[in-house]
Amino acid sequence: MKAAANKSKILIVGDDKQIRWSFGAALLDAGYEVEVARQIGEASEIISRVKPHILLLDLDLAKDSAIDLMHTLRDDSADTRALLLHTGGPSSVATECVKMGAVRAFQKPLAPKKILPVIHDLLADSEIRKMAKKAEPIVIGNRETDRFILGADSKMRDIFNIVERVAASPRSTILIDGESGVGKELIAKAIHHSTKTKKGPFIEINCGSLPGNLLESELFGHEKGSFTDAKSRKKGLIEIADGGTLFLDEIGEMPIGLQAVLLRVIETKRFKRVGGTEDVEVDLRFVAATNQNLKEAVAEKRFRKDLYYRLNVVPIHVPPLRERIQDIPILATYFIDMFNRELSRQIRGLSPTARARLQEYDWPGNVRELRNVIERAILLESDDLILLEHLPLEISAGLREDHLPVEKEEEEFTPIPLSEAERRQILKTIEWARGNKTKAARTLGISRQTLREKLRQYEAK
Repeated sequence: MKAAANKSKILIVGDDKQIRWSFGAALLDAGYEVEVARQIGEASEIISRVKPHILLLDLDLAKDSAIDLMHTLRDDSADTRALLLHTGGPSSVATECVKMGAVRAFQKPLAPKKILPVIHDLLADSEIRKMAKKAEPIVIGNRETDRFILGADSKMRDIFNIVERVAASPRSTILIDGESGVGKELIAKAIHHSTKTKKGPFIEINCGSLPGNLLESELFGHEKGSFTDAKSRKKGLIEIADGGTLFLDEIGEMPIGLQAVLLRVIETKRFKRVGGTEDVEVDLRFVAATNQNLKEAVAEKRFRKDLYYRLNVVPIHVPPLRERIQDIPILATYFIDMFNRELSRQIRGLSPTARARLQEYDWPGNVRELRNVIERAILLESDDLILLEHLPLEISAGLREDHLPVEKEEEEFTPIPLSEAERRQILKTIEWARGNKTKAARTLGISRQTLREKLRQYEAK
């Protein structure tokens, strides 16, 4: 079949010419490039040469042949997404093909228009996955289970460049600011793991989670007998983080009196335990984070000006998710894959309407909220696709997938040869007549003999 304007390539494989013609015509009309193959050998050659985006495989082939083709797909074109057509009833071949990576199996007979939305969805998902690969995420740690920071947005790419640069300076202090849930802790960990000369621990504390006296004891430790419950000497987190990184989350919540003590430690790398008289020397990096405007806090005398400038040697601003719209489907796809593994599910992705709604939503909870939304949908819903109605009410606004208004787009005119128009009309009419050629010929106003001759010509092309 001739190539259409769309660059997405579809390969139809099967020995039922009615399947090849009807699905081929529908896909051509939808703007895809279409290749057809009757034999497995022919299909394997096309896969190696064309690398199709979608394989539509009719399982009315020999059992071993269909499975062999899936092997070929896995070896020669791993990015191709396979869809299966099979006759009704349980199919061990279909089950085996799905195990080998086929996305979905459809029972015949099936109208081509039923599969077009699925193909559109798979292609959109493939594009998102390509974007995710190009995003070159920062890996936090060296294990497969370690977490990623993803982002294709230019603002996130700038942050990744800063992380690489500051990793070469193990003593520079860093101040990360951004709304709650944007991933400040992940960036702090990325800095720590990217610092080649630092093999020590990554220690973190939320400065707003403890009252001042307990926070001081946690940070600096204490000597035996320094207060009522101090029954033995205790190392503080600053001492424990020696040789590594101390991450001070919500630094704006630290009491003003304790800020002066912290400033001295950052400048001298020396401190005394609570109740102690001897200096303890340490060598570590301080990374602080806040969701407050520390400049305003300095103006209001809630935060020390000297500490602010001492921490703000390398400032990193993490943008909210609503300012990174193109990253939303990339992150959602990453979380879908992650929870599929954790929860033993096989969710294919997002429906187009669900994806569009995620990109329209304001995300006050940022990446953390998106992660929770995806986890909830995968955990509670039974469909193999996340639909609009699977999203929380504040995101879906009460709409359902099948109740959305559809805007009718003005059809774009593309001139084609008269012979091609005739061919498409004949194939669509046969599809409409469910393969009844007598009925199709009568509807077209031609004889059955003429119809047979036309079909023979098309088959020869």
